[in-house]
Amino acid sequence: MMRPALNSSLQSFLLGSIRRISHCRTSQADPSCHTLQDEGLFYTIPEDEMKDFFQGEPLWGREHDKQRKTFQEMSLMVRRPALEAINCLKQARPGFPSLHLVLYGRDGAGKTMSLVNTIHFALKNKWFAINAGLCSYWFKFKWETAPSETMEGLYNLPMMGVQLLAQIKLQNAQLLCKTLITVDGVNNLWYGRTQMKKLDKSHIHSPEFSLSQLLLRSFTNDWSNGAVVVTVDRLAGQPDRRESYMPRYLLGKEGFEKLDPFIPIHVGNYTEREFYSCVNYYTDRLWLQNPAAQTPEGQKELEFLSGRNPRDLKTLCDPL
Repeated sequence: MMRPALNSSLQSFLLGSIRRISHCRTSQADPSCHTLQDEGLFYTIPEDEMKDFFQGEPLWGREHDKQRKTFQEMSLMVRRPALEAINCLKQARPGFPSLHLVLYGRDGAGKTMSLVNTIHFALKNKWFAINAGLCSYWFKFKWETAPSETMEGLYNLPMMGVQLLAQIKLQNAQLLCKTLITVDGVNNLWYGRTQMKKLDKSHIHSPEFSLSQLLLRSFTNDWSNGAVVVTVDRLAGQPDRRESYMPRYLLGKEGFEKLDPFIPIHVGNYTEREFYSCVNYYTDRLWLQNPAAQTPEGQKELEFLSGRNPRDLKTLCDPL
């Protein structure tokens, strides 16, 4: 029995969807080789590199990790902020002071994923990497603490220290002499009040941990052939410091002077091209299955409701 022929408008829409989906990916999996021609396209990190570089607590957060497992692949969109950061890292040289890069932007704009893209570049090029991840995670829960025996007046986080050392060992099995230090939500290192308490029942603040101080010491530019790449995050700080997402406000005077001079890299919401690429990627991965959401009208509605914000778009597509 022959299937009924598709009407011309539906056939045109389906063919257009296939074309758009085929153009949401780049075949180039090496971030060293990405250019503006790849901007807005997704690339997939090979499985062997995922095992070598990204075991343990995910640098991209647990929510995105659930999505990664659902999609059965780790794909990142090539975006201009990461391209800028990677281009800066390519300039690192012996004898040059360490570079300081600060990624900033509105909530959910993609600062963390731009950071992960940058980290992937460094690891693939055998940089020695110290990736602290989202440092507010260290201070959010009531972990075991102990007074530091080597840094008077400070406290250790034994479990976090063990995890960080294990990650450093895993990611640096093969390395060159260049060094990358990354911190997600770095502003929390100065202004975070933690859930952990001292013997007198007062709260321990984030600068009072030895891990915090070791990271802060690395932010000086008296070392060379490497870079410090961090994000500032409005939600990583205290509730009374969320009026702006700009680096000067979130870092405060002390944090700003600690990282200065640095190169600010703005991470904005998706461009129109990036938005449609992401929608097509979600369709390709069967994350977006509602037929209405795949029509031009439905996509326009998603664009309007999300404001092209990556996190808001993901949230809108979750039930679809």
